[in-house]
Amino acid sequence: MGKTRQKANLTSDNLITTNIVDDRIGINSTSPTSTLSIGGDVIASGIITASSFVKSGATSSQFLKGDGSVDSSTYISSVGIQSAGLSIGNATSLNFVGSGNTFSVNGSTIDISISGGGGGGGAIGIQSGGTQITATAATLNFVGTGITMADDGSVTDINIPTTTRTVSKFTATNGQTEFTGLSYDVGYIDVYLNGAKLDSAEYTASNGTSVTLTTGASTDDIVETVAYSGITAVDLIGLADVVDDTTPQLGGDLDLNSNNITGTGNVNITGNVTATTYFGNVDLSGLLKEGVNITAGKLSDNTNIDLANGMVHLFTTTETTTSTPNIRVDASTSLDSSMSTGEGITVVLITTAAAAGYSAQLTIDSGAVTEEWLGGSAPSAGGSGGYDVYTYNIIKTGSASFVVLGNLVNFA
Repeated sequence: MGKTRQKANLTSDNLITTNIVDDRIGINSTSPTSTLSIGGDVIASGIITASSFVKSGATSSQFLKGDGSVDSSTYISSVGIQSAGLSIGNATSLNFVGSGNTFSVNGSTIDISISGGGGGGGAIGIQSGGTQITATAATLNFVGTGITMADDGSVTDINIPTTTRTVSKFTATNGQTEFTGLSYDVGYIDVYLNGAKLDSAEYTASNGTSVTLTTGASTDDIVETVAYSGITAVDLIGLADVVDDTTPQLGGDLDLNSNNITGTGNVNITGNVTATTYFGNVDLSGLLKEGVNITAGKLSDNTNIDLANGMVHLFTTTETTTSTPNIRVDASTSLDSSMSTGEGITVVLITTAAAAGYSAQLTIDSGAVTEEWLGGSAPSAGGSGGYDVYTYNIIKTGSASFVVLGNLVNFA
């Protein structure tokens, strides 16, 4: 048989031949074309290892499947997802949630169309703090003024403006009306004179940079402004129905923002009502009380009368000598800075009477004033017993300038 020898020829299905020239062995093949040529199936119970497996007739664009067939389809084993250039993860499944989304495969490229872009339509899944708000909204509206957005094609930046609160303080000169250097949104500024909030009719604030008082301030008056800029008006859905809530409650302090509460009905409050100024008529019914500051001592030993403690002061120890009371708000606050020109107060001092103990003069903020006494004469003696009651009507007529009307009555 020449260079090829037949080693076994048991049957035509069990033919083994060798080619010793080319070092080839054929099984069921009389003309082996490779080192080992097999003309049938190979069944192995162990592992077959090779540097490569090649299927006859296959191309480089195909791959061998487990059943021996070939496949030229393209498959994705994982999806690398990025957002703004940052990798989110290597997912094996990419789901688009919503309605109207479509996609198509073009070779190695997948085209995805997400409904809802451009002219609208489709659904938007909205989350806040990881909690889904809605999965069916087709439109996302930002309601308010001053809101802007910028889009670079992949990222949309939404800018919601913030409000700035600025407090400015001025020490006035005599007759000064204009105060400049401010920054505020017109309609959003409060003005205070010596701690008292002014009504909007008492000043003009229309240009966003200055405030003009209707009446000039006095020397050393303190003018303070609380200004707001960057105000954003936001619609609060549902407030129109607050009338339906019969027990509404506030979650914090209510700022009227220079506006008024008007209506018909009663205001019932358990606690204190504090205000800088009361306007209009005051109709009171029921018990009306006023605090009295009681001092276990003599007026002559406690001459500083602090109105922060009340407008009526009682001294329970019998007076023994003359005294000059000093009227002020407290140790750090003057009466002059707490009153505006044209305002008046009434102060009552009650001493435990003795003939040698009386007050013919007083001072305001440690400064001397001229008293006008009922009957034309200042007291020259105290009562022989009971209580001496001094009543002072004090009217501010200018900076550190007062009219003082005094009266002394003995109750025994």
